[in-house]
Amino acid sequence: MLFRSTKNSTQPHSWLKGDDFVWNLAMFGAENKFSRITLSFPKNMKITFASNINIKPKIKKLKNRIIYTFQKEKLFFPQKEIFMPSTRDIIPFLQYSTQKTWQDFASWQTSFIKKQIIYTPKIERKTEELLQKETNKELIIKILRDFVAKKITYLFNDKGIYKVKPNLTSSTFFDKRGDCKDKSLLLVQMLRYAKIKAYYSLVKRKIFGKFIKKLPYMQFDHAIVFI
Repeated sequence: MLFRSTKNSTQPHSWLKGDDFVWNLAMFGAENKFSRITLSFPKNMKITFASNINIKPKIKKLKNRIIYTFQKEKLFFPQKEIFMPSTRDIIPFLQYSTQKTWQDFASWQTSFIKKQIIYTPKIERKTEELLQKETNKELIIKILRDFVAKKITYLFNDKGIYKVKPNLTSSTFFDKRGDCKDKSLLLVQMLRYAKIKAYYSLVKRKIFGKFIKKLPYMQFDHAIVFI
């Protein structure tokens, strides 16, 4: 049997000034005879729920709060196998988010990405040095991509907000290291110096399950450059 209970205050619990979480309703190699999750939220807080099974809550309205109780019986999940699909897609789960819209999410991302790209003469000069007046767009992209891929060492050791926020492009360039967020943003800056439109983009790999369009929250695990 699985029992979960949580209470959400009026204060935000994530970088997005909101809250999100996911619970698995079953366990590997076991039949869960009874699973129940109880969630309590402020009455005026907008909540979006998502699940990969048919499950609806019983709702209890109090003076200042709303209580949602989700309950399911006889949920079975097989033993984990090497080649099975992402467990995020097949294990019964319940997830929620207090983020209002994807536009809110996009505005949040944009707000700090802009601040992490600062005009840096040395990055501009390095871009010019690498290109040597090359005019072929595809070659320009390849040259700059190869520089960031080969000369900037991949390193993920971020903490706090920097788990989702890129470092300053100047820091990535001079330290010669960074993760996918840092390397992508540096490449965006170098491509823009080369007069090529490029954008910082977030993606979700298959191993982390399907994209849940109805649930605005940080469900991405990788950054790339969109040209």
